[in-house]
Amino acid sequence: MIGSGARIVGNIEHCKVVEIRGTLLGDVSADTFVVQESGVFQGSVEASNAQVLGSVEGKLRVADLLDIRATGIVSADATYGRLAVTAGGLLTGNVQKENQNNLSEAKNAFANGALGLSPGASNQ
Repeated sequence: MIGSGARIVGNIEHCKVVEIRGTLLGDVSADTFVVQESGVFQGSVEASNAQVLGSVEGKLRVADLLDIRATGIVSADATYGRLAVTAGGLLTGNVQKENQNNLSEAKNAFANGALGLSPGASNQ
C-alpha cells in the first residue's frame, strides 16, 4: 500500500494487490490494482482487476473488471474485459473492450511475467 501523503516514483511487479492512497508514478503489474479516493497514479498498469476511486492517468490493461467509482477519474488508453462506471465516475481516452484473443494473451502475459516493465522494479 502507498499511504496517504506518500509519493513514490518506481515500478511494482508481480504483486497480488496494489493499493494507492498517496501518489505513485511508474508501472504496475498486479492481480488487483486499487486507487483510493485520495490516490493519484500516473503510468502503466497491467492487472486482472482494477478499482478506481481516485485519479489514474496513463495506460491501463485490465484483463477482467475495470471498476470506476463515483469519485474516480481515469484519463488513459484503456483496455478491459468488463467495465463498470458508477454515476459520477469519469473515463476519457482511447478506450476499448478486450476481444477474447487479447484477453487470453493478457492473462497469459501476467501469469508468465511478460509484461514489458522496466527491470529493477520492487516486488511486494
